[in-house]
Amino acid sequence: MNYYDKEDYEIISKEMQGIKNVQWIVSYDNVPEIKELYNDSRNEEYEFIHAVHKFRKGEDVLFF
Repeated sequence: MNYYDKEDYEIISKEMQGIKNVQWIVSYDNVPEIKELYNDSRNEEYEFIHAVHKFRKGEDVLFF
């Protein structure tokens, strides 16, 4: 229901990866476009059951 434009994702990625000496974590849908923005960051992919409107399997990725 809420989303960012491509430029918003690029700005957030640049700002997050520019943080030094502080631990941070961000989660997104596991899609190639997002993974490309964080290709220099460690990541962990995971699956979950999404149950807001109906049950479905979701796939996200954490970057840190």
